[in-house]
Amino acid sequence: MQHNVVIGLPGSLDVIGAAADKLITAPDGAAKHYVPNSPLVLASSPLVEPGQTYRLRFTAPAKPGNYVFVCTFPG
Repeated sequence: MQHNVVIGLPGSLDVIGAAADKLITAPDGAAKHYVPNSPLVLASSPLVEPGQTYRLRFTAPAKPGNYVFVCTFPG
């Protein structure tokens, strides 16, 4: 199964998840790797195939907190 990773602001898991769910039926959902266009999303990877790897580099926020991470691939 394909996977991705989406890193979001603290407390944003439900909002990011709901927005990603809407991409399931969007004509461009797969092209967007099921990553919602939201200011709550700090970083994300593309969809990665089984057996493949992807290195995600991003600048971590300066503010400490419990940042969320989730795979938004449908299912």
